[in-house]
Amino acid sequence: MDSAREVFGNVLKAWFARNQWPQSISETWAKSVGSPGPWASQISPAINYKLDPKVTFFIALGNFNQAVAERNVLSVTNERVRNLLLKGQPLCHNDGVPYGAEDFFKLFTGLLEPPEELVKSEDRWVTAPCAVEPDKMDEVTAACREAFADVGAQLMLSPADMWIKLRPFMSEIFNPEQLGHVQKVLAGYETLRPDIPASVAQAGFSRCAFVIALEGLAPEIAKNSPAVTRLDLMTTKALADLASQS
Repeated sequence: MDSAREVFGNVLKAWFARNQWPQSISETWAKSVGSPGPWASQISPAINYKLDPKVTFFIALGNFNQAVAERNVLSVTNERVRNLLLKGQPLCHNDGVPYGAEDFFKLFTGLLEPPEELVKSEDRWVTAPCAVEPDKMDEVTAACREAFADVGAQLMLSPADMWIKLRPFMSEIFNPEQLGHVQKVLAGYETLRPDIPASVAQAGFSRCAFVIALEGLAPEIAKNSPAVTRLDLMTTKALADLASQS
């Protein structure tokens, strides 16, 4: 069961990362349709192999996946979340049939093999090299700080308040130690380490996680920020180069 639990968590993580979804997205959908989940408080421990779910979790997860497959998400009032759901892809079997409640349960109990596509993604998490050359880290560090400062200034937020707003999304990708490092980078105390962009690549993201977080916080400001655009172009190219090598 423990190995199956890990497979289940890895599949959920890869699925959410592939769609560039925050772990709270299923909860936002659930509240909009009156579904008993899946809650963010269930998704997070499931990804970390710590959830002991009841039957209702698998039913809710199956309904959520069906809504994504059928693009039945118009009841979600948050425009950003709705767009992420509309662009997202359901979790499917190798033949393209979306997972239902029974399939999620079988995956959790080890009675069903995970989709081949996501198994390949899981392997890449382990072997992914750094997405940015080490000698470029100073440049990426400066670009991160400039984007952080530009969006924060336009929002009239202090650096501390900016971090408080960005931290929830960043915590879905980085472990606590990495998160503390990113905070020190933005504060000017440390230079970004190569393992940070590597973690973004391993999570399956095709764009900089920090850029995505800024876009989620202030879509229009981030879209029109030269500093954010520069960081996006710089990191997206590096991630694309890495993907072409895998």
